[in-house]
Formats: sequence, C-alpha cells, structure tokens
Amino acid sequence: MRTTQDALVLLTRTIAPDGSDLCQVTNLAPTDDDLLTPSISPDGHQIIFNYNAGEGPDLFVINVDGSGLRQITNDHGSFWPRWSPDGKRIIFSGFADFAPR
Repeated sequence: MRTTQDALVLLTRTIAPDGSDLCQVTNLAPTDDDLLTPSISPDGHQIIFNYNAGEGPDLFVINVDGSGLRQITNDHGSFWPRWSPDGKRIIFSGFADFAPR
C-alpha cells in the first residue's frame, strides 16, 4: 500500500524471483476488509484476487500487464481464490447465508 496526496492506494505487483522486472498491475482504492490474495494463472497471463468494490469482497481477474480488469463474482463474500492446475477452474472460499428457514 502507498499513499498519494492523502489517498491510500492498494497495489498488486509482479516481480521476477531475482528481484528484477517489478511491474505494477493494479491501482485500487483500499477498503476496510481488503485481502487481495492474488493468484497467477497457470499460463502466467492473468491474476485473480478478491477485492471489496463496495458491498463486500468479490473476485476479480486482470491481465498481468494491468489491462482487462473484470469482476467475476457478485456475491460480496468471495475470498482466497486459486487457479486449478490446468487453469480451467478457480477454487475460492465464501460466506453462505445460513439463516433458518
């Protein structure tokens, strides 16, 4: 996280294992319950993470170059996403409504 003129910004970055090639991927406004928990796709082209865009955390996918940001859940309770080894599925945790019926 960094500050820019009295505003905090949440950053997701990629970096080579040797510390070179640092690349900023996201530039998002922080919220009270952000746990970006990024996971890179097996082909290395996309990153999935959870982010609270207003009503609660949802899953977002972005290309590693920072383009193509899109929201893929809208349940406001999705966390800790991970790609399957073949990149065809995403596993994640979430909240469920267990209200008595």
